[in-house]
Amino acid sequence: MLAKRLLFPAVRQVIWETFEIPDRPDSYTIVAEALCSLVSAGTELAIYTGTHTNFTSATPTFQTIPFHPGYAFVGRVTAMGDSVAEHYPTLQVGQRVLLMAAHGTAAAVDVAGVKVLAATVDGADAKSLRDTLDQCKNKLGSAVILLAAITDDKVALAAGVTSDLTGRVKAGDLMRQAAERLGGKGGGRPDMAQGGGTDIAALPAVLKSVPDWVAAALK
Repeated sequence: MLAKRLLFPAVRQVIWETFEIPDRPDSYTIVAEALCSLVSAGTELAIYTGTHTNFTSATPTFQTIPFHPGYAFVGRVTAMGDSVAEHYPTLQVGQRVLLMAAHGTAAAVDVAGVKVLAATVDGADAKSLRDTLDQCKNKLGSAVILLAAITDDKVALAAGVTSDLTGRVKAGDLMRQAAERLGGKGGGRPDMAQGGGTDIAALPAVLKSVPDWVAAALK
């Protein structure tokens, strides 16, 4: 099956790229035909115009150009792998779904497992940390994310949980326990939370503990 998706081959350039979606999806893959795709006016627009912080950062967090933009994708399921029901027992072909996928005519999304990312973003401020969080959520699919930035002897934190997981894991819960361990505080919505602390020395241990915290929350 041939489909098309948007590609930024260079700053202020956008084209349709043709790609192939397997006729028989893998066991944990959902294939959906696009009904509506919502473009981000933050991160995606900044990448298109060349103003995103990744263009000037010494330690970029993702490849900026060429870039496949992707955000909220509303589609109708056309095919699904045999094992998708393990995660979504009521999902059927023909139903409408909200996915995180590239902007295009169709998408194939792997729902096999939950990805966990806990990392420090060098040189980030609160706004760029949020932008990076949004981009990570878009690219990782089903994920729980905690990002940190150190500025002025303080730690800023941003936590995110993709929409498919907010019924099981809350970004606000992750943020509160992480910020408290750094001598600070934080909170927010189930899908996004912010906070911070002052105990920079404790940050590596906090980030290292995130996978275990997520695994316990998912039980």
